[in-house]
Amino acid sequence: MNPIARILIAALLSLVSLSANAQFKQEIKDKIHQYLLVQQKLNGFNGLVQISNAGDTFTDTIGFAVMEYKVPVQTASVFRIASITKQFTAALTAKAIVDGKLRINDSLGQFFPSAPPGWKAINIHQLLTHTSGIPHNEGIKGYWQTKSLLPFTPSQAMEEIFSMTLLFKPGTGTQYSSQAYMLLANILEQVYKDSFQQILSREVFIPLKMHTSGVYSPLRIVPRMTSGYHLAGDSLMAAPYRDYSLMKGSGDLYTSAADLQRWNNSFLAEGFWHPKVKDILFTIQNTAPINGHSDTYGYG
Repeated sequence: MNPIARILIAALLSLVSLSANAQFKQEIKDKIHQYLLVQQKLNGFNGLVQISNAGDTFTDTIGFAVMEYKVPVQTASVFRIASITKQFTAALTAKAIVDGKLRINDSLGQFFPSAPPGWKAINIHQLLTHTSGIPHNEGIKGYWQTKSLLPFTPSQAMEEIFSMTLLFKPGTGTQYSSQAYMLLANILEQVYKDSFQQILSREVFIPLKMHTSGVYSPLRIVPRMTSGYHLAGDSLMAAPYRDYSLMKGSGDLYTSAADLQRWNNSFLAEGFWHPKVKDILFTIQNTAPINGHSDTYGYG
């Protein structure tokens, strides 16, 4: 995600576990709403919080989905989920590994023979754990000023990625990288012989009944889509336009709270994901700080 912008509106929180009884008491609901009111006053928060416990779900909304026209946030509102997209790319990669379509040590050179020297030895594990040495968005010259606004073709997007300079020898450091996940999405397209959007639909969205989820394009109208805003000091400002052609697999998905809960529940239930997929995803893979956070990191 954009490191210089904190997107507080269109925030999406889902599946916070409670130790209370299955039915949410009114006292709990009132406290949650009071908390949201405080966050709105302090941080300009407008959005939706969905909490699920023992089969019971409580959803609360506050503020506006579109500030300019005072369109309220609704339970069916749709949000662009930025780097939460990486969860989906990682899960599909883990599934491809378990299905024998990929190996964790497969190298970038196997899929991109024309990759620059030094890049070809990067492997799947390093792409997933941000240890590849590939820079984040700012590694692309002029990314924030111009190139993030432009609609690149797939081949042009790859040229931009491979024009970057590695920050360190693969496997010797950690640097958060959205471009690493875009490479993973392109690798998935090669092994499945299909577009990333179609792979997601077939493997995740359709079987999980995530009917309000998809790959976002600024050229397409998505019903109930919320607008994005940045917090600048103590004021909200409209987020600038960005094209999504350099965000495939790393930041280009949208979804609703209900769909995101279906996604989360798919890892809690038995049967949808092979146990090995869940082991791969949730095993600690990198203990180094990533993107300023000290938490240990699995995949995605």
